[in-house]
Amino acid sequence: MRRFDVTHFATAALRMKGHELELLPDPGTHMPAAWLQRYAERNFLQRDPVAWWNFRGSGALHSDHYLKTPLDSEQKAMFGEAAEHGFRSCVTVPAPQPDGRVRSFCLWTDRIDAKDTETMVAIRLVASAWLDSIEQKAMRGRAANGSHAHA
Repeated sequence: MRRFDVTHFATAALRMKGHELELLPDPGTHMPAAWLQRYAERNFLQRDPVAWWNFRGSGALHSDHYLKTPLDSEQKAMFGEAAEHGFRSCVTVPAPQPDGRVRSFCLWTDRIDAKDTETMVAIRLVASAWLDSIEQKAMRGRAANGSHAHA
């Protein structure tokens, strides 16, 4: 991960609950508690274009894409507060699951160029391996417990 000068990384599990996104507990989340608390308090998940893209998109997405598109005032506020917590730029890769959940892998860094195809492909490969590893661990845990519930 040093090659990308990663400041934070996280995996997330998302699913739809009615017309809203729901963020499920995920063992790969490594983010500052202060930001997670603020994100939850302000209900940023419902306005986060990157989270919604993870649920509906495919391939790797650089968050700079959204900084070049029109954002509403709440989205601008979310990106501003994220920057204050050290989250200025991210690359995210979604991985749809058979049960309707979507796992996503996010890297935050100021040094990834979205036009650098080699780097974006490398991130997709790292993300796929990481997400597969998490899903395999969850499946082994469910098998050991005799459960068929999803993580």
